[in-house]
Amino acid sequence: METAIGITLGGLGFGGFFALLAVGLVIVFRGSGVINFAQGAIAMFTAYEFHSLRKKGTVQLPWVDPLPTKQLNLPVRLTIRAEGLGLWPSFVLALLVALLLGLLAHFLVFRLLRDAAPLGRVIGSLGLMLYLQGVALKNFGTDSPQPERVLPGGFYKNFLGLGCDLPRESFWLAALAIVLGGALW
Repeated sequence: METAIGITLGGLGFGGFFALLAVGLVIVFRGSGVINFAQGAIAMFTAYEFHSLRKKGTVQLPWVDPLPTKQLNLPVRLTIRAEGLGLWPSFVLALLVALLLGLLAHFLVFRLLRDAAPLGRVIGSLGLMLYLQGVALKNFGTDSPQPERVLPGGFYKNFLGLGCDLPRESFWLAALAIVLGGALW
């Protein structure tokens, strides 16, 4: 019985993470009337952006350069600091890129699809998801970076006497989901 309770408590972090993504889905649907299948791709792009800012100090913009010339190019990468940025500047800049992505998605895709047929809305949302995945592949490469922790790491040893160690970040994610869900409610 202790093992089942321990596994359930250990899953709080995953549940909190998915609850935060679900809150984003609901907000986008209420604002635009379109189910955003690109929500995970936006989260992925933002996480890669955070990692790029922390390690390289560069902002990868959410597009690719379509111009084949060497003289005239559309900026794709902005270097802020060569040795990388700290936690909070990286976090704030990554959130600003996520805000830019959300605004671009809303005004260039979802707002235009509000009165479209349901299949057209789904296709537009899936197209945005595939576009962001392709841009992330082009801008960030094929490596799957493991960013540094933001939430407190470590384990609670023998949590509540259950005989299992539970990660601290699971409880932080669950608490964050509860607080944000309550604030948005």
